[in-house]
Amino acid sequence: MLMYLSDNVEGGETYFPMAGSGECSCGGKTVKGLSVKAIKGNAVLFWSMGLDGKSDPDSVHGGCEVLSGEKWSATKWMRQSSHN
Repeated sequence: MLMYLSDNVEGGETYFPMAGSGECSCGGKTVKGLSVKAIKGNAVLFWSMGLDGKSDPDSVHGGCEVLSGEKWSATKWMRQSSHN
């Protein structure tokens, strides 16, 4: 989970290039995929693997260019362990 700690940022979206089928904004550019705008108090939750342990290509992500302001975020890793 990626938590946004600041706002008043231009650009700085979290960008998932392989997720979604539309266009989105990434650092002031229009690109294909899905982006999440950094807004203080919001968070984005995504799983990097399915329950079968295989990685999910839709979870590939990165940070878009910050055009003005500062982007602060925090990451919380969550793991699922199997119980036999």
